[in-house]
Amino acid sequence: GEPLLIEEQLRGPEASLFAFTDGVGVAFSPPAADHKRLKDEHEGGVRLAPAAAAANPNTGGMGAVCPAPFVAPAEQAEMEHLMAKTIAALRAEGAPYRGVLYGGFMLDADRARADPGRVAVLEFNCRLGDPEAQVVLPHMARRLDLYELFEACATDPGADKPPFKPNPNPNGGGDDAYHTACVVLASEGYPSSSAPPRAIALHAPALPVPRNLNANGGGGDMGGAVVYAGVQANVGGQELSTNGGRVLACVGAARSLRGALACAYMTAQRVRFDERQFRGDIGVAALLNAEGGERPLRVAVLASNRAQSVRQILLGIRDGAPGLERMEVALVAANREAAPVLAWAQGEGFPTAQLPRRIKGAAPPPAGELAGHEEELHRALAQRDVDVVLLVGFDTILSADLCSRWAGCILNVHPALLPEANAISGGAGAGAFDLKVHQAVLKGAAVSSGCTVHMVTAEPDAGPILLRKEVPVLEADTPEALKHRVQAAETLCLSDALRRYRDADFRGLAESPFLMPQ
Repeated sequence: GEPLLIEEQLRGPEASLFAFTDGVGVAFSPPAADHKRLKDEHEGGVRLAPAAAAANPNTGGMGAVCPAPFVAPAEQAEMEHLMAKTIAALRAEGAPYRGVLYGGFMLDADRARADPGRVAVLEFNCRLGDPEAQVVLPHMARRLDLYELFEACATDPGADKPPFKPNPNPNGGGDDAYHTACVVLASEGYPSSSAPPRAIALHAPALPVPRNLNANGGGGDMGGAVVYAGVQANVGGQELSTNGGRVLACVGAARSLRGALACAYMTAQRVRFDERQFRGDIGVAALLNAEGGERPLRVAVLASNRAQSVRQILLGIRDGAPGLERMEVALVAANREAAPVLAWAQGEGFPTAQLPRRIKGAAPPPAGELAGHEEELHRALAQRDVDVVLLVGFDTILSADLCSRWAGCILNVHPALLPEANAISGGAGAGAFDLKVHQAVLKGAAVSSGCTVHMVTAEPDAGPILLRKEVPVLEADTPEALKHRVQAAETLCLSDALRRYRDADFRGLAESPFLMPQ
């Protein structure tokens, strides 16, 4: 005689959507994806076997991405339709709703096979979602004035209000592409117990927070920012300290999802407190479940000479060598007319471009614009829809604006171990090139050298390290001999770096040492 409740089992990724309404008009956010489990669920781009709930508990959210790439247009349209119907039904029942309506949805594969575009409603909430808001609001702010949107929600209804039509949040391609991601840093013991306050250190160089990730052109909207949550000020003599489970969110924004994830983890590198917890696989599931399938990682190489260390990699990408699958060579470019790498790349059938060099003594461009040689470089990369750029012996320092436009998307290989090389007298560290680096290593009597692949930021050779490989210095070494062995290490290092970038394996960025004095 007892009632029996039978629930439908749903399988598939979750997505959320915000509806902003005055009770009549509605504006929708792009779809976002949250990450509920405390610990990683993927390693090396592969899903791990599910852990017991006690070993990997649910949380309030350990990170998010926007837009969620696995949401197909038909599914997003259905999500918007269901939320608009709900708002209309509330109005029809005499209980008009104003504000933000949060919709949580499951994209169940069985439902989709039977009825393409069909989604399951998990929940509605009368608030912004956390941590989805940290990625959704910066994304929307690039298209419209959030104050005007919130004001429209709070004033008399009217479907003709500009914020409510048309949908102000398309995500185009090329220069119009925009992605946001966040990584939550949590305190020890979370979510089962609280922890005592821990001092929070925000490390130099200053976090790149251009216009709060909201730009009106000029590419100055890419980078990273910190959103505080469980943080308190001026307690126990500490300027900032932890005060809760989820302490803060490190937000990244870039022209691609991988770039945004890299920026988020690069931001996390600058924020330290003892026993911090964070996931290293934010966004991986979104990439694996991407609507239409994950596309190959499009790789570009920028060089000034031979780029010997990358040639074997490019051939491996073309031939589908183990470890280099799901990649393709989009461009090989050089800024010297006689650069041997161009003739080699053309002979191998790779797309190439001859780039102009910086004009010495030229007046700097207006704020938010690129100099002529960088404008051509930017255009060449954008036209070929490049995902990641490798600087291999590229002898020109990139401007802060170009670094911002391609934030999280440029890797440099430095022919020495950083940060140790920065302490070697004679110029083995920041900004040094070619044989000068190896000469400085030998002059400094270092017992080891090697190579470092790091993210490119506005400060030369100061971006977070993705990985390094060590090479011993031999007693009989000449600069040329050391260079030869380091180049062999560079090939291995760059191959591994590309795999990590393809798989969005960015935990190492957040844990890497600092390359600038603190």
